[in-house]
This record gives sequence, C-alpha cells and structure tokens, in this order.
Amino acid sequence: MNCKIDLVNVYYSELLEGSMLMLVYLEETKRAVLEKFEKEINAFAGADAEGIVERKTLHYSDTVASGIVSVAADYHSDLIVMSMKGRHTVMEQLLGSITTDTIALSPVPVLVIPEGSQYRPVRKIAYATNFEAGEAVAFAKLKAWKERFGAEVEIVHVTAGRPVDRERRKAAEGFLSTEFGEVVVIDHPSVADGLEAYLQGSKADLLAFFKPQRSFWKNLLHASESKDILRKANLPVLVVVGA
Repeated sequence: MNCKIDLVNVYYSELLEGSMLMLVYLEETKRAVLEKFEKEINAFAGADAEGIVERKTLHYSDTVASGIVSVAADYHSDLIVMSMKGRHTVMEQLLGSITTDTIALSPVPVLVIPEGSQYRPVRKIAYATNFEAGEAVAFAKLKAWKERFGAEVEIVHVTAGRPVDRERRKAAEGFLSTEFGEVVVIDHPSVADGLEAYLQGSKADLLAFFKPQRSFWKNLLHASESKDILRKANLPVLVVVGA
C-alpha cells in the first residue's frame, strides 16, 4: 500500500463545557478507538503495515464536518475516507448528514464506504456524469485510475429531466467514447433511483461522481435525493472535487 494514513476522531467543542473530566474521558476514548482502527489497518496491510499509520488525532470543532476538513487541510491530505450508514435511526441519519456535509466542504476527494462493505479489488468503476463544466478534472483522474487499477470504466448519465448544455455534452461524449466507450444513458426521473437500478446489474466495484466547487452543490447535497445516491449505491462512492 503506497500511502500514509492519518486516523482522526472529531468531537463537538460543546461537549467539553469546561469539564476536565470530559476531556480525560475523550482522551481515553481516543486511545481505545484509534488503537483499534490501527490494529485493523495493520492487519489488512500485512507486510506493508510498517509505518502506514502516520498520525492519530483527537480534534475538537464546532461541527464534525468542518473539523474533518480542517484536519485534512492541516495534514495536506489527498483523500478523506468516511463511513456511511443507512437512515434507520436518529444516529444513522446524523452520520449521513456528517458525511454529506464533509463532501460539501471538502477541497479534496472523499471516499464514502457504506456500512458492512467487504474489501474487493476495483475491477470496474462506474462514473456518473451530468456533463458539468470543469468535469475534465474528473475525466483525467478516471483515466489514471483505469491504468492504476487495471479497471474497466463505464460512464453513466441519468437524465432526470434536467437540462444539459448541448455543446458541452457533445464535446464530453466525444472524449469519453474515445477513452472509455459509449456513455450509458438512463432515462429516469430520479438520479438516485436511476443509478440504483443501473448499479444492480453493472457489477461495479466503485461509483464515482464529480462535485463542482460552487455553493449550489452544498444545497444540493442536503436534498433527500442527493443523500439517497450515497445510501442506495451500496458500494464505495468516490466524490471527485472540481478545481
């Protein structure tokens, strides 16, 4: 594994409320939780485990999402990795919100791992496109991933009744068909449901999509349909950030 991993626990600053006892409790929790994750990572890495966990950090912030992004910026991280649970309980809904809030704020790609996922090699990447301006950044990364993993890449577009710039779409489809093959177009009123139906028969190991750097995306991520994309995917999702 050619990487270094920083393990981070983020807590609300309000939890402390000036209490030294709470601080001591959180410090003890940090050691127990982070050491558990370190052991699991080392076991997974096997022969490459030596020094793979570089830092273990307990961070306090006004919000968990902003704390995660702040630590990632301080550490010059290339990728944020988070878990994603379903929405069956209040806590699971909260965790889902933290994940989408982190995606909205993050300047680096975010890899979201659904609960209960088992590791498997990345042999097929499904990339969901809406032919956004600036999406060439993601297309370049796709080409690199294809070569790095030796993976097949399939491009999918769910219409969802949303207008797309015709010239931009035409140019993107020309490039994509040359690099990855024809774009799979799904006519469905819901992006989340359309992608879910596609993924059930695609045998993809990873879903990726592009996040433009604009305030509109922050609002979009809080919509129920956008959260459902992450929840319904049922496989790791990589969100690529625009320049």
